[in-house]
Amino acid sequence: MAGQVLHHGAPNAPLRRPLAYPADLLTPLADTPLIPRSQSTTMLVQKSPSTAYFWLLSSGWLGGHHFYLRDPILGGLSVMLCWTGLPLLAAILELPTLHRRVRRLNRLLRADYHGRVDGWDLPAPSCARCHRNIAWVILHSQGGSISRNHQLLRLTAPWWRHSGLLHPAYRDPHAGDHLCPSCTGEITPVVSQNVPPGRNNALTPPSPLLIGALLLAALWMLVHGMGGALQHTYALYSHWQTTPGVVTYNAVDMLTHHTPSWLGQNVTYQPQVQFRYVWENQRWSMGGLLAQAPPNFSSRARAEHYLRRYYPIGQVIEARVNPDDPEQAYALVRPLYHPLWVIAGISSLFLALHLGRRRRRLLKLQ
Repeated sequence: MAGQVLHHGAPNAPLRRPLAYPADLLTPLADTPLIPRSQSTTMLVQKSPSTAYFWLLSSGWLGGHHFYLRDPILGGLSVMLCWTGLPLLAAILELPTLHRRVRRLNRLLRADYHGRVDGWDLPAPSCARCHRNIAWVILHSQGGSISRNHQLLRLTAPWWRHSGLLHPAYRDPHAGDHLCPSCTGEITPVVSQNVPPGRNNALTPPSPLLIGALLLAALWMLVHGMGGALQHTYALYSHWQTTPGVVTYNAVDMLTHHTPSWLGQNVTYQPQVQFRYVWENQRWSMGGLLAQAPPNFSSRARAEHYLRRYYPIGQVIEARVNPDDPEQAYALVRPLYHPLWVIAGISSLFLALHLGRRRRRLLKLQ
């Protein structure tokens, strides 16, 4: 019956104490068109985690590739950080949401037979007729009890419906679209759409954008503190002057790194380059290390492929020479670490999490 509040114990019995509502709240909503279920916003799939993992994997691959050219151990750690560490951090950030969902389900299972359920304890889709949050309508019924045969099961996902976790009193006897009790006439119509202030704020986790900004600040301080000396060394090398050179010899050396006994020995392969260059009308020959931070490879084949691709015999290169000591020269000078890929991955991850959280919040308010 439209416009009549029903008692939760007896579906067809009106309340003994009539409720006073303004006349504009009693406006029937039956003329409002009903949108199809296929167009309902409750079935939208949140794809923001997929975007976050895409940027995470791409940044981790590129960052690990840059690290791996110099040190396979550091490169492997970089890939593990970007591929496993950051997704694990994202999962930890979702623990408060999972905890709230578990508590919500427990409170729903402990609810009585009369439908006295807090609307905030139910997953709330939007009404197909008035496009409002169904749980919000139930919460703001202002004392209007919902009948026992109301389709409370419409407030839950189909998976919970078929799993048997809901009380038998909440089983849906009908199979229709999502409608709020205000549109079905079981409670006095509620037309306001303002979300109550201060509700559930204590359980709201901090914004992923804020957490990401704090993490980036901590990462920047760590890089600035630990890499200051390395960057100073790179700055010295970068100020060396450039001069043309020709590669005359290349080879691959095998290096054995001593590690703790439980890890065993780590063997890497390091390319070596010898080149000639002219400085102040004098011909010099430099052999040995390719760079101030030579790349290491896990196999000899990869190191030989690197030499054939970038430093074949007869290749003209741009060498950097120390103007104070022309005997010191390198064929390659580059930064000793590349934190930009890690920073880009963290920024993309937390930005995607923030946008997805904001999108879910907007869907709940519809």
